[in-house]
Amino acid sequence: MQTKIKSIYAALAAVSLSFFGVGFHKAWVYACTPMFRGEVLGPFPLRTWFELCCAIAAIAFALFALQTKHDQMRNALLPIAVWCQILSAGLLAISVICSELSLLLCTLACFIGACGVISMSLLWVDVYAFLNPLRVALFYSGGILLACLINFAVQENPPLRLAILGMILPFFTVWCLKRSQLCITSEGETTGALPQKLQLLPWKALLFIAAYAFAYGVSAKVAPIAPSAIVFITMLPALIVFFSVLCSAKRFNFELIYRWAFPLMVLGFLAVAAIPNIDKGVSAALVGISYISSEMLVVLIVCGLCYRTGANAFWLFGIIKGCQYLAKFMGLILMNFIVSHEAASQVSLIAAIIVVALIVLASVIFATERSLFSKWGAKSFTIQEDNRSAEETEPLVARISDRVEGLAEVYDLTQRETEVLMLLARGKTVRGIGSDMFIAEGTVKAHIQHIYQKLGVHNRSELLKFLGVSS
Repeated sequence: MQTKIKSIYAALAAVSLSFFGVGFHKAWVYACTPMFRGEVLGPFPLRTWFELCCAIAAIAFALFALQTKHDQMRNALLPIAVWCQILSAGLLAISVICSELSLLLCTLACFIGACGVISMSLLWVDVYAFLNPLRVALFYSGGILLACLINFAVQENPPLRLAILGMILPFFTVWCLKRSQLCITSEGETTGALPQKLQLLPWKALLFIAAYAFAYGVSAKVAPIAPSAIVFITMLPALIVFFSVLCSAKRFNFELIYRWAFPLMVLGFLAVAAIPNIDKGVSAALVGISYISSEMLVVLIVCGLCYRTGANAFWLFGIIKGCQYLAKFMGLILMNFIVSHEAASQVSLIAAIIVVALIVLASVIFATERSLFSKWGAKSFTIQEDNRSAEETEPLVARISDRVEGLAEVYDLTQRETEVLMLLARGKTVRGIGSDMFIAEGTVKAHIQHIYQKLGVHNRSELLKFLGVSS
């Protein structure tokens, strides 16, 4: 037990804690967005309009990213993210003081805050896109845990103090973001970004997330989550992922969590929650766990695609997240319509049928793409005419990934050996691979020897030649 605790401490000590800074951003969301719940605009509460605004902002930023250079996009998003979050929190603070203007101020805060939340999320995913998916899982789940701790510490505070906290948190977020970007630069990480005219559209990921989000929108209307329980519901899936990564050992593979725990938490819990006559508290808890798990899964899907292919993180995350918010909003609209036209006794049954049908669809899609490095049906497309060949436009990192996956299938490499080979092909050292995968250097060396034996090579130089990579 002591050895395991020491290994966990060593794994945490080996990474830059600034990568957990996404937790300050999540804490802003958890502290400020509940303040929209008390206001209603038209047929929906402001919290629902907030998510529609997030959908519009995400899709708009994704389309803008296609026409903008990566560095320019990053530089443009940073001030938008910071000032929108500060201004939104400031408007919420004023709305508490001037209660007669509460609806107007909260509405403005809702629209502005949505732009800030999406901008900051895009910036963090852009950082994580340079990292091994295993590290992404650790940092993002750890960030959620940090946000939960902050939220737990301040949840009893009056709304005015929460709004003031919302004006302070963006500064901590930006400091961590800048530190993380510097760490990536110093480590020489790269995704080998796709040429500006060539991008990816992962249709399976879009369909999977849209089907799930629509089902969630239907379920959320039937089983709303109590605010007092949100912290504990949020922490559970994050804890599972966080300690699963830290406890990775020679015989434990995070792929097991990705293949089995995520589908259970994302799809299984939502299906159980849809059963008619189930206790509302249990149903709400399962729906909440499912949604937080799906949030982590979206980040892993996007970052895995970017890491494997060098795709544009701003485009991928923006379009997938936009579709998720939009599908959820449509699910809420459908349930509003059903509730207003059907008897109360029929609503739960209709919701259950819709949810189960969509979960079956999402499960079939997930069953075909069950690896951290899955392509999710990604198809490349060009924005303008381009006469270059596919080999010229495809980045080196994507060609290496294809080559590694092909060799893994032919030479029967295990999933862990495939990941090690992928990192070797990217020029990682033994220490770097151990740090990325949170395993001991001796374990890495053992995997490398097995790879050499299976491929019939004797050293790294021969391996790189075999892969067609310049040393």
